[in-house]
Amino acid sequence: MPTFDAKAYATAQVENALKFYRADLEAIAEEDFCASPGGSARAPIDFTYEVSFVNRRLAGRLRGDEMPAMHFEGWMMAPEDHRSKAASIADFESSMNEVLAALGDDVHRPIVTPDRTTTAMEMALFCALHVMYHDAQLNYFQALKGDDKMHWD
Repeated sequence: MPTFDAKAYATAQVENALKFYRADLEAIAEEDFCASPGGSARAPIDFTYEVSFVNRRLAGRLRGDEMPAMHFEGWMMAPEDHRSKAASIADFESSMNEVLAALGDDVHRPIVTPDRTTTAMEMALFCALHVMYHDAQLNYFQALKGDDKMHWD
């Protein structure tokens, strides 16, 4: 009877989310990357910065780092040093690789957060879910620009 390899599953989910999101980022034209549809919707660069930020917090939790509480005041915006497509893609890839490196072998180990105790596997799956949530935003943005193609390999 085959056994379930939880580490391989969690790793594959994060790696696939990285692959899909990166492909959709690369499909967006440079001049559209900082564009806000309708003037109030979030631009791809801003929610990509949020994804990378959250990924680094997840990686920190996976490593056992003390993570300061987050305080929200509106939508997260990419700082000036991240306001290019190349910088944004590099930051995203780096943050995803940080999650993968911090995952470790024991995906069932407990991770204590201010709200509850979870597991490394659940944090990795949340990473993939969060990335794919924002990938749907990239896809919608692409459709608004007339791009209805599937960019995943």
